[in-house]
Amino acid sequence: MTSDPLAKHGRFFDVWSTFYRYTPFSLELRYIQRLAIDRLRVTSGQKVLDLGCGPGDGLARIAAAGGTPIGLDYSEGMLLKAARETSARRRLVRGDAGRLPFKDASFDKIVCTNSFHHYPDHVAALKEMRRVLKPGGLLVLVDPRQDNIFGR
Repeated sequence: MTSDPLAKHGRFFDVWSTFYRYTPFSLELRYIQRLAIDRLRVTSGQKVLDLGCGPGDGLARIAAAGGTPIGLDYSEGMLLKAARETSARRRLVRGDAGRLPFKDASFDKIVCTNSFHHYPDHVAALKEMRRVLKPGGLLVLVDPRQDNIFGR
């Protein structure tokens, strides 16, 4: 048994990465992600962290808006899918949202969609997001609600 609290989630998403884009559920998740990225109002040259980047769909949208996307995910399977996205090459990191491997004030903006509930320590993840976000930066965090049938 592993002491890594993310191991279970990592294995789940490694498997899900093989068919993620082919499910009706993923269509809704990608729609939510598009709306979140649109709210970021990315401009040319901004460095944007896609936290829990999954297969890289958001990275392409950030790049199309002129931003420099950096994707972080814990799942090796999702990162392998994301590596197929041209805008993501050499900009993908495997890591834990509660211990981000970036310097303080590294990002102009952060987007985190539909992954926050998987993080074992929400407070640590929020502190890390704040640490790596530049002063005056913008965080858009969207996560499902337990009181909604879709969210459950």
